Amino acid sequence: MAVFLFGLEGLGGVVGEDLSQFGEDAAKDFAGKFDDLEATVNEKSEQLVQDLATK
Repeated sequence: MAVFLFGLEGLGGVVGEDLSQFGEDAAKDFAGKFDDLEATVNEKSEQLVQDLATK
């Protein structure tokens, strides 16, 4: 993930500033969604462990 974000940040000199800003904004949005997904998976995993422990 960090390599992907670093790669987008490095595009500033290759593409226009508007496109570079768009890429940075998209990367931040993607990172936020990925963090949300990771949190949801962790919560469901914990719930599954608890459910199995009570059986």
